[in-house]
Amino acid sequence: MTTFLYRTFVPGCIIVLWLAACAPQMAAGPKAVNPELSRTWSDRSTTFMAAGSPGEGLEAANLAIRYDAGNITAWENKTLSLVELEQWDEALQAADQTLALKPNNAAASTSKAIALTNLSRCSEALQALDRALKVRPEGAVLWFDQARCRAKQGERERALKSLAKAIALDPKLKSAAVAEADLESLRNDPDFLNLVK
Repeated sequence: MTTFLYRTFVPGCIIVLWLAACAPQMAAGPKAVNPELSRTWSDRSTTFMAAGSPGEGLEAANLAIRYDAGNITAWENKTLSLVELEQWDEALQAADQTLALKPNNAAASTSKAIALTNLSRCSEALQALDRALKVRPEGAVLWFDQARCRAKQGERERALKSLAKAIALDPKLKSAAVAEADLESLRNDPDFLNLVK
């Protein structure tokens, strides 16, 4: 009797324990591909982003991606949400995934450049910013981030030129420039003070 119980009970416990251990991975695993459901969630993500709710936008984008890993709109929304939430490592990963699906994606190029700048990976950021500015030369934030990186690398004149372009496109960046720690090396420069007055 003891042998019978051991042979049936112990393997049963092992199976139950195995299922309990695997449950989180099984729940988090990909669902069946459903492009229509994916589009529904990416549309919701877009709506949340437009309403200024990047957290909800991110959740909806993640659901859209679970139903269709090739949904470019969902990846764009995920990337933009992560930038808004200032989750730079994750934003960089999402931007890279978006660019893998669509190499000339302007939103992903911009997000990648912004993430790299905020991760203080300036030499990579400057390359990404150059690519993004070819697509979006009117991107004031891109010029601003270029100024940040150039200032950190000690390129005074080039930093001031980039900052001048940023402020010309968006005068509100004057106050951001005054508060920006990456522009500390320019803070007492007469040309800098002239730009932000």
